[in-house]
Amino acid sequence: GDGNVIVADVDWERFAGTFMAQRPSPLLRELSEVRAVFEATSAEQGTSALAQRLAGLDDAEQERQLTDLVRYEAAAVLGH
Repeated sequence: GDGNVIVADVDWERFAGTFMAQRPSPLLRELSEVRAVFEATSAEQGTSALAQRLAGLDDAEQERQLTDLVRYEAAAVLGH
């Protein structure tokens, strides 16, 4: 078959972060711009207070902590 070439100006930080949040994409992960975004984001996230708090906990406790956090934030957004 015939191949096609597409040229696009893409905001990789915005697009890849949103697109890959639900499903990893090996194809996008190979792009140097996307790798750079994820490496920078990983370095920043690794030092967050939440990451530090979760680091020493077992899987069950991490899940409990995260569930509590999501419930708290959802209640705040919904005005409860």
